[in-house]
Amino acid sequence: MLWFEHDLYDQLQLLDVLSLAHGVDAAPQLVVVDSFPGKPSFRGLGELTADELETLWPKRRPASAETLAAAAEAWEAFRAAEPSALEKRAHREEPELPFLGSALRRLLEELPAPGDGLSGTERRALAAIAAGHATPRDAFLAAQDEPLPPAPPLGDAQRFIALPLRLTEAGKKVLAGKANRVELLGIDRWVGGTHVTA
Repeated sequence: MLWFEHDLYDQLQLLDVLSLAHGVDAAPQLVVVDSFPGKPSFRGLGELTADELETLWPKRRPASAETLAAAAEAWEAFRAAEPSALEKRAHREEPELPFLGSALRRLLEELPAPGDGLSGTERRALAAIAAGHATPRDAFLAAQDEPLPPAPPLGDAQRFIALPLRLTEAGKKVLAGKANRVELLGIDRWVGGTHVTA
């Protein structure tokens, strides 16, 4: 029995598990949700009570052979050395995996954009700071619309979230499309199986 949410992190975990189940006789059952009645700003299963979670139990459904095959194919695209297969998967509809396309499109936003070289996360963070969200907490919430994770164990969380932020001149130029983040800072990171370098 698998319980997952609609966000990118959960959808990638779901793909991994379903791809492992592909070819196995017993199919897992799924509860995958993006909303809950009475919670207009639903962010995930973790905010539900035990009684609320119990109401989702009747909505479970077995993963079909087609779903397992689609998950295995999408997982291979995620692990591929270049992202073109992933981009194709991001635009395919999978009725039994209704949140997969939007999650994969969100993942693709993490590749450097042509022109400014920013990932989607970097662009949203710079735009939030440029719009006046002047602390890490405010900028994070504005850029991600998610709760701020706990501060690293080496720092005081309250002090960290109150630090003032401002855009550097380089940040302003990149955000305006007049400079390229990759050219300024270089890049060496992984997005799925794609190793992104300059």
